Amino acid sequence: MAEEIIETVRGKYNIEDFDSCITRVRLKLNDGSKIDKLKLKRIGVTEIIRLGSNNVQMMIENMANPIISRMRKSIKE
Repeated sequence: MAEEIIETVRGKYNIEDFDSCITRVRLKLNDGSKIDKLKLKRIGVTEIIRLGSNNVQMMIENMANPIISRMRKSIKE
């Protein structure tokens, strides 16, 4: 799911910063308008919360921490 989230926000170069809590993936994006909300819903994001134009939180049940760990690896590659 981590790779799909990266794709859905239009790639790792659009992600300025990211973090998580138990149920949310938190992203600070360079361009918040590039989010594919329908694809996020299809891959399992239950809710998308926008905090301003470039900050997004995605509700993902109890999977947020493992997803962020995988995103860290994918973005470094």
